[in-house]
Amino acid sequence: MSPAVVLSFAWLAWAAWSVGALKGQASRALPPAARHPWVVVGGVLVALAIHPVLALVVGAWWLRGALARRRRAAAVVAARWAAVPEVADLFVVALSAGLTVRTAVVGVAEMAPGVLGADLTAARRRLAQGATLVDALRPWRTEEHPLDPVAAALGAADRSGAAAGPVLARCADHQRELARRRAEEQVRRLPVRLLGPLVLCILPALMVATFGPLAVVSLRQLGGAVP
Repeated sequence: MSPAVVLSFAWLAWAAWSVGALKGQASRALPPAARHPWVVVGGVLVALAIHPVLALVVGAWWLRGALARRRRAAAVVAARWAAVPEVADLFVVALSAGLTVRTAVVGVAEMAPGVLGADLTAARRRLAQGATLVDALRPWRTEEHPLDPVAAALGAADRSGAAAGPVLARCADHQRELARRRAEEQVRRLPVRLLGPLVLCILPALMVATFGPLAVVSLRQLGGAVP
């Protein structure tokens, strides 16, 4: 079996693995075509039937696009979660100033960061249309939504009249702690990610630069010594 065929099957295995890998939270930000890599698997199979090199080209093209889309989607999700402390702090300031929960939602929607601004604007629009606070914040009440703890604190404050400021302050502190842990996790992963370029690129180049001249000189000396 030629190396091109082996690499083609490696591309197929990676695409099949991506079917499960792209089902995470970040995949919801991907376009529909990127969430169905079986289409690409079929394309690679057709290309493999034509020529193994063509299959490699198709697999490399899709891999480049898929990785770029996954990075962009993960960046969007991370930015949304990173904006939660700021939104929670804005609610704390609004409620501390004497605003009600409903007017606080309206006021914070005008000041919220762009990544979560659309969610707050939609909640303000539903309140303007006469919806209750629970109905207005219902789209936030999912485990995958960054504003779920904020919506829970605001709903509890609206129902019971209790102060939501301390709860929102703790929510902001908790999200900052999670962001710090994610940053530390990325730092711990960095040596592992650098291992591939180090082994495949830096070390071979270092070996060639270090021992290459010695090998050339030795071969010349041996060639000159042979009668």
